[in-house]
Amino acid sequence: MPPSSLEKHIELCSWLRDGYSRAEKEKELPSSHYCYNNSTSVVPVLIDSKTQQKILTQAAFRGDVPAEACQQVRDVPRTMERCFAEFTPSERFAIYDYVVEQARATNKSSTIKLEDLQVDFEKKPDADSNRTPSELEIKSKMRDYKRRRQSYKGKNVHITRKSYTEVLREVIENQTEYLKQMVQDKDEVNERETSERVRCSTLDNSQPSSEEGEVHVHRHKRSPSPQEEREERRSHKHRSRDREHKKKSHKHHKKHKKRSRQDDE
Repeated sequence: MPPSSLEKHIELCSWLRDGYSRAEKEKELPSSHYCYNNSTSVVPVLIDSKTQQKILTQAAFRGDVPAEACQQVRDVPRTMERCFAEFTPSERFAIYDYVVEQARATNKSSTIKLEDLQVDFEKKPDADSNRTPSELEIKSKMRDYKRRRQSYKGKNVHITRKSYTEVLREVIENQTEYLKQMVQDKDEVNERETSERVRCSTLDNSQPSSEEGEVHVHRHKRSPSPQEEREERRSHKHRSRDREHKKKSHKHHKKHKKRSRQDDE
C-alpha cells in the first residue's frame, strides 16, 4: 500500500472496527475546524471518550440522567444517526449544556475598567516623575499643542463656566422667544387674511348693478349726427307713406266687395 493512502486506510479501518459501514464513511462531511481558527464568534469544542464520560457522570450526580448512563465508557458517535440511537434525550441535553458552557467561557470578553480607557496625558509616569524633560521634549510638546485643533483646546468652555441655573435660564429664554415668534407669525397671517377679506368686500360694493349700468349707458349715449337725423326723417316719411298706401288699398278693397254684393242682389 502506498504511503499516501495509508492514513485514509487506517481511518477507514477504525470506522469498520466501531461498527460503521463504508457508505457511512463516504457520507461523512469534511471537518470545518480550519475555517474558524481565527474566529471569535464560533468556538469549536472537542469531546473525546473521557470528556463524554465525565459529562455523563456529572449529570448523573445532579440527577439529570439515570445512573446507568455512566457505568460503561462509550465511544463518541461519529454520525448523528448513531448519536440518536445510543444516547437518550436527557444525555444529549447534558452534552449540549457542556458545549454551551465551554463556548461561553472561551468567548467571554475580559472586563475592561473605565480607568484603562481614560489616559491622563498631563500625568507623568512614576519612573520619569523626578526627571527633568529635555529641551527637545519640550519643543515636541509645544509643537503637538500648536497642531492640536482649536476645538480641542477650549472644548465646552462656554458650558463648563456656567451653572445649572444659568443653563436652564438660557433654555427657557430660547423657548420663550421661539413661542413669541410663532404667535407673531400667526397674528400676521390672521391680519393679512382680514385685510384681504375687507378689500374683496370693498371691491364688490364698488361695482354697479346691471340696472345702474344701463341707466349710466343711456345717460351717456352720444347725440346723432345731422346725416343720421336726415336718414331717420326719410325713413319715417317712407313708413308713413306705406301706412297711408295700406289704408287706401284697404278702403278700395272694401268698396269693391260692397259693389260686388250689390250686383249679385
